Amino acid sequence: MKRILAAVLTAVMAVSLMGCAGAGNGKSHKSTDSGNGGTPAWISDINEANIENLKKNDGNMLEITSCSDAEDIHTSYVTYGGGVYVSGSGANGELTISDEDYLFIYKFCIDAYENDSFADYSEDSFDGTSYKFVFYDTDGVAHELYTGYIDDNKDLQEINSRIGYYCID
Repeated sequence: MKRILAAVLTAVMAVSLMGCAGAGNGKSHKSTDSGNGGTPAWISDINEANIENLKKNDGNMLEITSCSDAEDIHTSYVTYGGGVYVSGSGANGELTISDEDYLFIYKFCIDAYENDSFADYSEDSFDGTSYKFVFYDTDGVAHELYTGYIDDNKDLQEINSRIGYYCID
């Protein structure tokens, strides 16, 4: 199991490296195959009462890749099962995210995806860390929410901070 996880993480990191090189304007790319991107209607109104239904899904919900000027690349994942993994955190495997953070992050993803919240958003920066936020619907289809800097966006900073809270130094 550890070898499979290591192989998957290596492959994801390689793909993420390609996306990290060009911090663009973050145009979202919605799936057109099912009309709702594979997300059941009940998920848009997710709350504590039906969080367990959402957690029955497999795979990642959100992936955030950060790339600094020093070319340090870190990737964080939130899984549908309620786990969080932060590369380079010192944690041996996945940690459990609180239900409050899980719902907050999920609602952010759904809102950003359904409303194309960051389609026209960009920041100019000559140094710092750029980020790539990718939401995976319940069918595992990737939807790029935003790529670029987050210095001036409180919503993106909040999501990054909530996941970063689970980073063990």
